[in-house]
Amino acid sequence: MELDNYGQSTFLILEDIKIGDGAPQTIVHRVVNACLAILYSMEGMHVVTFEGLGDRRRGLHSVQEALATRHGSQCGFCTPGFVMSMYSLLRATKDASTTEEIEEALAGNLCRCTDYRPILDAFCVFAKTDLEPYIDESFAASNGLSSQKDG
Repeated sequence: MELDNYGQSTFLILEDIKIGDGAPQTIVHRVVNACLAILYSMEGMHVVTFEGLGDRRRGLHSVQEALATRHGSQCGFCTPGFVMSMYSLLRATKDASTTEEIEEALAGNLCRCTDYRPILDAFCVFAKTDLEPYIDESFAASNGLSSQKDG
């Protein structure tokens, strides 16, 4: 999702969409740049802001907590955009996302303070991981073998 901003004006909208006659409504989660959204286009939609996810008094949302505890936020200017993009991805998918899907969801959010590694590391706790390389390496190490596979 391409936002092309620093994230301070990013929010999530939940839109009910009915696909076909007699079909149940589906809720679609989309991240929107508030600076580019026309107010009346939000009519009838549920809007969730960064502040609406959580705060120190009520408790942080797990996405906010992950970014804070893994030092992914420095000046805080871009933090809302990253958090809302990640939250949207989590809400829009039933299964855990891959690291590539997380990177794609965060694309367009700009940060001038960090090299993005702490941000990606923070959100990788929500990623689906392929445990096979770790299992193979652990098995090889326990048997005194090299973890390198013959090719």
